[in-house]
Amino acid sequence: HELSTPLSTLTFTAHPQGQIYGLSQVPRRFLLRLGPRPGLPGLYLSGSDACVSGVAGAAMGGVMAAAAMLGPRLIRNWTQGIS
Repeated sequence: HELSTPLSTLTFTAHPQGQIYGLSQVPRRFLLRLGPRPGLPGLYLSGSDACVSGVAGAAMGGVMAAAAMLGPRLIRNWTQGIS
């Protein structure tokens, strides 16, 4: 068995609030409805803060940021095999 607490996370990673995966994973965080466009022109979020925590959430955050930047070109290039 493994156990982790905010204190052990602070000890091993030096993150001051004890979070490894970006923003704190509390219900209030999910009410923010973050996405790749935080509202500042030219700024895009990717990773777990744009989606949900964890490795899969970080990957989806990257896909969401790419889709927000490239729009329809992302789908067209993906389906045609163009990078």
